[in-house]
Amino acid sequence: MSAIIKSTVSSELVLVFPSAKDCRLTGLTEERINELQSLIQVRYVNKCPTKTLMIYACPTRSLREYSQDNRKYGFVNLPADELRMRDQEFGGPNEIEEVNVEGDHEQDINEMFNQSILDPAGSGVNRRS
Repeated sequence: MSAIIKSTVSSELVLVFPSAKDCRLTGLTEERINELQSLIQVRYVNKCPTKTLMIYACPTRSLREYSQDNRKYGFVNLPADELRMRDQEFGGPNEIEEVNVEGDHEQDINEMFNQSILDPAGSGVNRRS
């Protein structure tokens, strides 16, 4: 994963995967979007400590233009750099230490991530490609 793209006017979200098909989600509450972003960021920092997970906020209702099969087209379509939310991004060794101090455990994170993404309760979260 290389980026999270959020709509500022709808509940749409795109998870960008440079070597795979992107995941476009709709129907999440703002609280769920923030929870998902936090879970992904914590996991990303632990797995890719030298990289930055880019966060974008787009003032458009649909993020369809940013969701594609990157294996097929061979490039990643990201929003303009001025739409990056650098204040929400983090990466590097210092953040890993902060996360470990807070008491987050990989198993707990995996469980919360699976509950949010897989949605066993059927709360109406839709995945679109």
